[in-house]
Amino acid sequence: MTSGSGQHTFRWIVSLLVIGSGAIWAFWPMENRQVPVVLASRPVSDTPIQLTFDQAAFSTPIWYTPPPEPEPETVIVETPRIVPPFELELIAIIDMAGQPTAVFYDPVRDVIIEVAPGESLSADRSVESIEGVTVVVRETTGLRTIELARGEP
Repeated sequence: MTSGSGQHTFRWIVSLLVIGSGAIWAFWPMENRQVPVVLASRPVSDTPIQLTFDQAAFSTPIWYTPPPEPEPETVIVETPRIVPPFELELIAIIDMAGQPTAVFYDPVRDVIIEVAPGESLSADRSVESIEGVTVVVRETTGLRTIELARGEP
């Protein structure tokens, strides 16, 4: 046996003795002692005990949470509607059943449009009035006066 092995065996024997003596001490029965019991005597009374319950005490908040800050109001900025350029050509003013009617040519759509006062040319334009050789068109930006071109046929 080497000296290292002998020390190892000695440590095991000492460890077992310490653990064994601790186990014997832990499990050894104790003396049978009586724990003194103290009974408090209550005075006997014929008056019933009145218990009060304060329910408001339970509605009190335990901590204060401040209300959330109001959200900023959304500001809606209306962008001005861009009116497309006026590309209609006034080609005639005719009298239909006693009411003047303007005849326009739309080169974009290649159509002829006939409108009387109060009728609309598009979503942004309507005919305000027709007088002689002029047509007044109401746009979202104001009034536009269009005159019938005079020239040689």
